[in-house]
Amino acid sequence: MVLDVACPSQLACYALNSGAQGGVWVTSGGGVTWTRHKLPGKSAEPVYEAIDFRTELTGWAIGSSGKIAKATDGGVTWVAQVSGARG
Repeated sequence: MVLDVACPSQLACYALNSGAQGGVWVTSGGGVTWTRHKLPGKSAEPVYEAIDFRTELTGWAIGSSGKIAKATDGGVTWVAQVSGARG
């Protein structure tokens, strides 16, 4: 299930999915082909709920209990960040 989509340009889009096909699906060709990349955390844990990309390279996924992951390579590699939020 698609939870959120961010398209910082006409060609680059990032779709945050949950379930068996969870992770971030990335296209750099306007949707012709898509590639899935995993987010930090357990795959069965639906902790990410939203995604935002400010440029074609830099974006964040955010979710429950203060979860944040950042990518600086177009969504290929995601690194967990500390938010300080609890709950």
